Amino acid sequence: MIAHQRREEYSAALVQYLKENREECLYRLYELSKSFMDEGLGPGDILALHIESMEQILAGDSLLLRPAAVFRTFRAFLEVISPYEMAFGHYAELKKLSLLQEVSMELISFLDMDSLCRYIVDKTSELLRMEEGYLFLKNKATGEMELAVAKSIQIENLKKSAGENFPVRIPLKADKLLVGEIRLGGRKGFPPDEVEKRMISILANQFALALERLKLYKIMEEQSTTDGLTGVYNRRHFYEILAKEIHRVRRYRQKLSLMMIDIDDFKEINDCYGHLVGDAIIKNITEILKDTVRETDVVARYGGDEFVILMPDTDKKQAVNAAVRILNEIRGRKFEVDAVSLGVTLSAGVADYSVKDMSESDLLKRADEALYRAKGEGKNRVCLHDEVALWISS
Repeated sequence: MIAHQRREEYSAALVQYLKENREECLYRLYELSKSFMDEGLGPGDILALHIESMEQILAGDSLLLRPAAVFRTFRAFLEVISPYEMAFGHYAELKKLSLLQEVSMELISFLDMDSLCRYIVDKTSELLRMEEGYLFLKNKATGEMELAVAKSIQIENLKKSAGENFPVRIPLKADKLLVGEIRLGGRKGFPPDEVEKRMISILANQFALALERLKLYKIMEEQSTTDGLTGVYNRRHFYEILAKEIHRVRRYRQKLSLMMIDIDDFKEINDCYGHLVGDAIIKNITEILKDTVRETDVVARYGGDEFVILMPDTDKKQAVNAAVRILNEIRGRKFEVDAVSLGVTLSAGVADYSVKDMSESDLLKRADEALYRAKGEGKNRVCLHDEVALWISS
């Protein structure tokens, strides 16, 4: 049992480390932990004290528990406790803290909401050893909780299972306002212990902040003209350019083609190697697209792993040839990312402005239908709207 005065001393040392991030502060935590060990306490006891101190900090000053700061606290704990873990064979706490350290660091880097939601459910399930779970996000307009992502649940049972038979519910709050909830079930073994619950309460705060940060990022991105990850035009600005080009084509009766491109099996890349590798692939492909098309062509990120290329003064045959060049260029590359070597392929749909009074949405729909057909016929190919697939030889 740790005396109240010693608990307060440890909490004060942790606050000082968070504020100043100096080695002397870390050494003070080390000395306190060593003294606790000498008194017969184990790593689990000190871990409980560490989490208790973080909870007190969270209640008093949430700014100290931003993701980067939380990452530093877990790193501090690992640096202090790891030698004892190794010496006495207490690996469980070290494994949990390593996971929390990883999560706190990863949360800072997400730029895609779907990937973030999947990550939140996956890591919470991993920490608590749960087999089933899903994440609900609160719709600010309606106030209702809406399903964002599910894990290991049969789709037909979602509605029936929603809100039932999930013993662990983790509310996600930002500035004391509910933004979502994680619900978990199918525990492998015993119910979550108190230390695990308190770990999750700390991470829940980080999850909520990450969700709100990403929502704000998306709002800012929508108000800008370029995509934050790739630097090419974003979807919103592309629509503005497309409207102007359609107007120009109608007025001067010039040619115009649209290419829609999608990375084949991109979800599997994210699932196998992580979203950071996926982001690097997207950025590399963007550079190849810009280098391959003409200066007059407009490259934009349409969403996720999908791109659009608007090609003024270009007929459908020229657009198809351009698409073939792009696909062949990508197929001949190996992308090296963090010691991972990956080959990827693309699928492309092409449509041209060939019908009088065709609208922007009509042209987009035709290109999207051609892309959908290319995907359905085996991927790694180009399809032209209303015509047979154009195969890309291996």
